[in-house]
Amino acid sequence: MGLPVVATRVGGISDLLSHDETALLVPDDDDCAMVEAILRLLRDPEVTGRLSAGGRRVAEQCSWDETTSRWLDLLDEVTQTPTAGSLGGRVA
Repeated sequence: MGLPVVATRVGGISDLLSHDETALLVPDDDDCAMVEAILRLLRDPEVTGRLSAGGRRVAEQCSWDETTSRWLDLLDEVTQTPTAGSLGGRVA
């Protein structure tokens, strides 16, 4: 939706979002760090805009339109019958 994200570094969040690029990530169970991150967004419109744009790009990459073709390509790849060349000359 284009909103800046402040999140804790739990689960797979750090695998999906990058601190200071697509979100502000703070330690788990650190209320002060969460407040400081939110205040940073309120005080610095440049950071807010950059994070909003970066988060939007991540969200768009995860859309159904984007992921459908990748899933179909992967399914095609794993369901193709191996050829002699792909098995190093051996045929299954």
